[in-house]
Amino acid sequence: KSETLKPIFMTVFQGPDTPRSVIKYFLSVIEILEVLNIKAPVSQNIIADVATKAGVFPQALRASENLFDQGCEEMTENLIVLNQTLGLPLAANGVLRKSRIKGYTAQQDVLAERLGLWEDALLMIEKNLIVNPNDSSLMVRKLNCLCELSRFSEIKPLLTDSYSIYSSKVDIHLFDYQSFTKHAELLKESNNLESSYYKVLLYIMKNEYQKAK
Repeated sequence: KSETLKPIFMTVFQGPDTPRSVIKYFLSVIEILEVLNIKAPVSQNIIADVATKAGVFPQALRASENLFDQGCEEMTENLIVLNQTLGLPLAANGVLRKSRIKGYTAQQDVLAERLGLWEDALLMIEKNLIVNPNDSSLMVRKLNCLCELSRFSEIKPLLTDSYSIYSSKVDIHLFDYQSFTKHAELLKESNNLESSYYKVLLYIMKNEYQKAK
């Protein structure tokens, strides 16, 4: 009986030093039991979690799909990530659409961003900004969406000096080099690659090649 096997499986899955090869072997046993229509000795939640951590993504996907179809809203993001990991972007997109139909309230805007559905993400972020107009993190995410959509002319009126990295990006794409020089000067030296890129462009434009190195 599966209940008598449960302590053994749990010991293997929860053991901090259990080799991944052993975990994969026990996951394979679960697959065989499922083919034989024998109830798995552990829950679908445990199978999804253990299979994901062990890198057995197809099995993790099946378990996550079962939970999602049973109404487990928490599986939405996990299911999207697994589909992306397996190179199934259309399936990931389908999960997001289906979650909306089901009325799931999981972070739809965040999931849309993860999928690169920038138009969808932008619409949801703008709705959130109506409720929270002073939320700077929402504004940054809106600017990111507009950048991804190459809608640079719409970004410019939204910018202040606190968004100098976006100002520099917009100026370059709109070929406004005078404005770019002004905004790039405000960028601080940092480990941020994008910021460093615009600083280097600035130094080259000013013929300060030593600083650009």
